[in-house]
Amino acid sequence: MLMLLGLVLTLPVLHARLAAAGGPLIDWTAQRFGGYSAQGENLGAVTLTMLAFGVGAGLPLIALGMLSRARLMSLRNRMMSAGQGIKMALGGFLVAVGILILTGWDKSLEAALVAASPEWLTRLTTSF
Repeated sequence: MLMLLGLVLTLPVLHARLAAAGGPLIDWTAQRFGGYSAQGENLGAVTLTMLAFGVGAGLPLIALGMLSRARLMSLRNRMMSAGQGIKMALGGFLVAVGILILTGWDKSLEAALVAASPEWLTRLTTSF
């Protein structure tokens, strides 16, 4: 799945065809957490998750709205080209991680990174 997502991000033809898939994801998230809240389960966690989701979705829109139209239009081409480059890099990274997982090299890379990391970082990241 990881490599498939990476390929979709690196191939513009696939990305253009599947770009509309984000809408159903938002609907699914809202329905899933709405169901949890209707059942009365973990209301605090559901509230915090939906709050984080709403803030994360709303802040970029507020920031874009605050920019003037003229400034946004002058930045448009740079943002579009940067977005294409970042999308390609992310896709390549996901494909590389998928290859590491399929070959089993991810375990040796993880062991080397854990050995090189400070003890406090290892304790922090494994304590939860």
